[in-house]
Amino acid sequence: MAFTSGHGDVNKLSAVASGAAYQKLAADLFKAQQAGLIFKGAPVTNPHVAAVDLASSPAKATMTDCLDTSNWIPVLASTGKSVVESGSPTHVFVNLVAEQVPDGTWRISQYAPEQGRTC
Repeated sequence: MAFTSGHGDVNKLSAVASGAAYQKLAADLFKAQQAGLIFKGAPVTNPHVAAVDLASSPAKATMTDCLDTSNWIPVLASTGKSVVESGSPTHVFVNLVAEQVPDGTWRISQYAPEQGRTC
């Protein structure tokens, strides 16, 4: 994963994300790289499909997730020192939209964490 190595290729994000979600993830990856950050551990996801619209063009699925980041720790790549800010939330509620692309696969097109919402 790009965030754990510190040498991620934003072009590889296009395999899983498009549109606004791609832009946000690419910007987050760039900021982490510029700050010399990598992430240790892994987030835990628990996605739920709220709705699927196969009649729309492109087909869309609306999902929610409670992203558990308690074991996904940002550290300085140069020292391994944690840079977790005190009081940072460890569970983030996220709204997602996925769209089916012409080859039949799906990409996350919208990714919106809800700050302050518990899950």
